[in-house]
Amino acid sequence: MIDHGGISDQGPVRKRNEDYIGYGPAPDIEPGHHKGRLFIVCDGVGGSGAGDVASKAAVETVLKEYYALKKKPDKALLEAIAAANLHVFDISMKADRMRMETTIAALAIVGHKAFIANIGDTRAYRIRKKTQIELLSTDHSEVAEMVKMRILSPDNARHHPRRHIITRSMGSFPMISAAMRTETVEAEDTYVLCTDGLWEPVGDDEIAQVATSMPPEEACRTLIDLAISRGTNDNVSVQVITVNEIDKETALHLPVDVSWWSKVSGVFGGVGVKK
Repeated sequence: MIDHGGISDQGPVRKRNEDYIGYGPAPDIEPGHHKGRLFIVCDGVGGSGAGDVASKAAVETVLKEYYALKKKPDKALLEAIAAANLHVFDISMKADRMRMETTIAALAIVGHKAFIANIGDTRAYRIRKKTQIELLSTDHSEVAEMVKMRILSPDNARHHPRRHIITRSMGSFPMISAAMRTETVEAEDTYVLCTDGLWEPVGDDEIAQVATSMPPEEACRTLIDLAISRGTNDNVSVQVITVNEIDKETALHLPVDVSWWSKVSGVFGGVGVKK
């Protein structure tokens, strides 16, 4: 149904890899398989903090919470990210690390629906009909705000000196909101989740060409090698997900939310941070 590949690379410059990737369901949470497949890429905020700890904790918590929550996939994903954010914030406070933060991009594919959530500037793309690439995530960064205000063009923003200043990250506050988007999945759609270590030096059209011209794992390695050859100065992480066929069985078992009132009545009802 779905072909998938994922690689996280330290890159040529950084002393450690502060990115982390994950996907589910894992065997021990197989009962949640009707929530579809979940893919996550996190980019830990560097500097004096522990970005590697934050990114790993975020991925692991989101995966665990998403499949455990008895919610519809979109709400489960948002609540899982909220829980992960609080977890990262808590361990930061306990360790006296004021900058234990991370960005995140998460994609849940459930039958004919895709749910995309992100915080920061880690990105999620969809490639349709092999060539039509669309950015599905929302960059939370200073340059993204300047693009919205038409101060910068998207191409100039990619190389702007303040491009690493993000305006939203997991772990920075006990409560934070993720950007959320729901899309219809079509057979042969390809999705790419990646950190800025990839999308800064490699153009969108190049990402689309590589991701759709070879198997996902090979595409990931090729994209990372291309970013390194272009002189990326960051960790580089990417997941490539190709939908060969819609999982109709999963779509038939989408869970239904039960509100607190329904349970009682028995009626079903309804700042910038430099990385």
